[in-house]
Amino acid sequence: MDNYHWWWEETRRLRIENNKRAPLLIWITQSVPLDNEAGQTVLKKYLALFSVIFEKIIVLMPGADGASNGSPDWISWVSVEPDGRKKKNLFAKMWAGFRIQLAVCRVLQKYDLKNVKILFFLAHIFPIPHLYAKMRGAITMFTFVGDVSLIASTKYSGIKGHFLSSILAILQKLHLWLSSYILIEHPIMVQTFAKILDKHAPKLVEMRNVVYVDLFHKKLPIEKREFDLCFVGRLSVEKGVPQLLDAFENYNKTTAKKITMLVVGSGNLDNFVRNRIKNIPNVSLKSWAGYNDMPAIFNSSKILIMPSISEGLPNAVLEALACGTPVIATYVGGMPGVVIPDKTGWLLKESSSASIENGLREAFSCSNEVLEKFSEYSARFISERYSFEASSAQLRKNLIVRGII
Repeated sequence: MDNYHWWWEETRRLRIENNKRAPLLIWITQSVPLDNEAGQTVLKKYLALFSVIFEKIIVLMPGADGASNGSPDWISWVSVEPDGRKKKNLFAKMWAGFRIQLAVCRVLQKYDLKNVKILFFLAHIFPIPHLYAKMRGAITMFTFVGDVSLIASTKYSGIKGHFLSSILAILQKLHLWLSSYILIEHPIMVQTFAKILDKHAPKLVEMRNVVYVDLFHKKLPIEKREFDLCFVGRLSVEKGVPQLLDAFENYNKTTAKKITMLVVGSGNLDNFVRNRIKNIPNVSLKSWAGYNDMPAIFNSSKILIMPSISEGLPNAVLEALACGTPVIATYVGGMPGVVIPDKTGWLLKESSSASIENGLREAFSCSNEVLEKFSEYSARFISERYSFEASSAQLRKNLIVRGII
């Protein structure tokens, strides 16, 4: 089986074992370009999870034609207005986004939406279809995976950053208010996003991510791993990349035992990172790796670091833990739910260089024997809680308990 499409095989198996399914789910999401492998993976893994619970899923997405390749017959893809992300001008993007929303509403007109379940999946830019669906009597669900307004203010500076952050904050509040239910990746997010989620507590439903544990599992003991540290993710400001490089450099300058780091990823800080690491010994850079390459990368590193400023619960963290790679991460999003001090990793108070450096000192003060205990617990923890079977069973249970299905 092609590992990249493992989720459809898992879904088929569980659909046979669990033949009692809700009839229909309409899935609305923003465009995920085919060259965005990470985005495609997240989209299709969650589609697979919901496919165990719903008989049929209709996906409404800009540019959905290509995304439908390889999908099973119970998923129908409807391509709406062309993707507005290709527009270079901000206001052109906004106008394209408005037209896409109207196109989604036109598609929704074809269905009797009374009590139909509609999921807005990573779809902050669709408030008009959300309002329209509610007016037609639909039961709507919205995925909350982090504060998008904070990410925008971090990613963009000046007036543009303030404008985008303000708009996204309004859209986020509107979606949360309209939603019948809000899906979160871990219950700990109620605490890490208390200011946003507290008032919506009765609507919250846990929607666990899933890890392909047949592919992502421990292959090497800690002492035989090539790199001491690795970072996997977008090379961007919101991921804490500049602070990480500063902390790593200062750590090695002020300690007798030097550590090595592998940086894997790409993003708008590509040139910055390439130029920066020219002056930092012991750092290796690898462009974005494919899904099937990631287990080897995690198994080559003793520790993964994820010093994000804002986050949900990244695939990289779960997959690294599944490979027995403990994690250093900031106390944001769903991270504290899986990065457990003295068991699976170390939590940083913030994404500053000083905080990251302190985290490095704490982690690398541990012997290989201690790290090996972390490693064994991490792999077992993910296997028991985040396998496809465990995650789909948990999602089904949560939807039944809340009366959604």
